Amino acid sequence: MDEVDRARVELARLESVEQSHLHQMMAARRAAEAQRILIKELIKKRDPAIHRLPVELLVRIFGFAMANYLWSTSMIYQRRMKLAGVSRFWRDVILTTPALWCDIYLATSPREESMLISQLRRSQGAPLDITIAAKTDYSSFYKSLPYLRQTTNRWRSLCIRNDSYRSNVPAIIPELFKLDFPSLVDLSIDVQRDLEYQNILLRAPVLKHLELQNFVANDDFSIPNQLKTLKLEYGGSDIPLSFPSQIHNISLTVLSLTGRAHGWVLEPTSINFPILEELTLNIPHPEKFLEAIIAPNLQHFRFLHDKGHWETLGLSGSKFRSVHHLTIDAVESLTHPFNGVAFCQAFPKTRHAEFSYVSDLDVFFTPVPIPGNSMGSRSPVDNWVSLERLTISDFFDYMHAFEPLVQWLETRQELGLPKLHVELAGHPEDLLDAEELSTICRRLQDHCILELGGLSFSPHARVNTRSAGSPYLVLPAIDPALINDIFWTSAE
Repeated sequence: MDEVDRARVELARLESVEQSHLHQMMAARRAAEAQRILIKELIKKRDPAIHRLPVELLVRIFGFAMANYLWSTSMIYQRRMKLAGVSRFWRDVILTTPALWCDIYLATSPREESMLISQLRRSQGAPLDITIAAKTDYSSFYKSLPYLRQTTNRWRSLCIRNDSYRSNVPAIIPELFKLDFPSLVDLSIDVQRDLEYQNILLRAPVLKHLELQNFVANDDFSIPNQLKTLKLEYGGSDIPLSFPSQIHNISLTVLSLTGRAHGWVLEPTSINFPILEELTLNIPHPEKFLEAIIAPNLQHFRFLHDKGHWETLGLSGSKFRSVHHLTIDAVESLTHPFNGVAFCQAFPKTRHAEFSYVSDLDVFFTPVPIPGNSMGSRSPVDNWVSLERLTISDFFDYMHAFEPLVQWLETRQELGLPKLHVELAGHPEDLLDAEELSTICRRLQDHCILELGGLSFSPHARVNTRSAGSPYLVLPAIDPALINDIFWTSAE
């Protein structure tokens, strides 16, 4: 066989291999197409993604979907039925999950009685959260009493709101207070009248969280020893002189006190709160109450506006070294910078400071002379050497109030200190002014880690979607490049 014959043999072999691979490729293509058709058929038969969620997760989603309808029995009932009408699977989950039937808003009209009875039945043995408000119908409540009385052993929380002068709540409460609540853990009452609070407290032996607004205390009122959370907002009367002695040594973790506290005689370190973690004071001279308490585990202190003299407390700042979270709510009385210094010295380990009003920044961030040093000055907030985060609310229409903070952040940056997290937190009812926000952000962004949380945007704001990548927010009058430098956070 000469060289030409050998070449022809090799060509024949290669052509045979080519034909074999071609047949394999065509077979693979046919198989792939058949597989695509099979996948499409399987997808058509497969349940939708929402039906493949774990039932526990779906129940949580339904809870969020119904949260805004809890003020009316009929509204929340209709909401449940609307969700149940989406699919048989959703219907089965809603009708057979007791946790979705536990929020009870007592009937506002006779026609809602049957809905209430159905809801109590579907809740089975699950704990109940009960709400009674001004719209609650007395006759419907009275007719429902036999059914309610059978379930009071399951009442987990009870909220009573008397937000109308034509309310039926005052007539309902005497009947309600005749019931026993062996499992009641959370009780909240806002009624502007004298009530026999002690009666219901005695009927709730495991109560842990008590909130009384517009509270008028009787002479026999005493605070249950088992409470963990106590929030008292006294109405037109003064806080009783006996109150400090009543709360001594109670194992509270949260205490909130609002009202007039005149005539109190408080000895330093005379009230012991061994496990108190959160304290809110809206009383005259709150520093006197702080001097009187021992709270080694206090972490969060909220100070609402009223007169106070912080000089003495500031000198003993080590007493509250455990406090790392401060909420400063309209310090209108701290007009002299020295008060700001004393206040900051009283809580030297602050890591997170919240300012409910941007107008309060001036008191804390404007430099003041250092005593004994005619050439030096420093800001009161410099006493917070562990500061990591600032949260500022209600900042619209007060752009000039940011200037002390900006200058302080610039000085801090020049000293080589770490950047702080600064969050501008809005209110859902306050619409964002994009141009004003842009101006504020430009002033702050180079000197801190800027965050925006809980902001409601004007109707002109919109979200655009890039061809590749995540969606981005478009605000009129705001620099698009600025958006990339901001962490957008949602309100908790």
